[in-house]
Amino acid sequence: MTSNKTWLFAAAAALILSVTLSGCQTIGYQSIKNNVRMATTYESDKKVKVVGKRIEMQPVGSNYWYEAEKTASGAYALTPLGSANKQSDESIPDGGGGGGGCN
Repeated sequence: MTSNKTWLFAAAAALILSVTLSGCQTIGYQSIKNNVRMATTYESDKKVKVVGKRIEMQPVGSNYWYEAEKTASGAYALTPLGSANKQSDESIPDGGGGGGGCN
């Protein structure tokens, strides 16, 4: 019985520690051109360590941003993932494009 209590205590402590140390990622945006931006994800709100970057595009008539890339011709276009997400959002009656976040 004691080993079960010890295991439970250790699991609870690990969970609390991981939640406390995880923090909240922050995203910063920099405009590249009209309807195209660079989204930079930082490890925390201190914006010191970059976790990732991606180009996003807001198609004409849309309220949402989707993953994009710069083509060989220098234009910007949605990636296959960005196009799929846009089509998915358009199939939802109230749109989509929702995002999560930390509270």
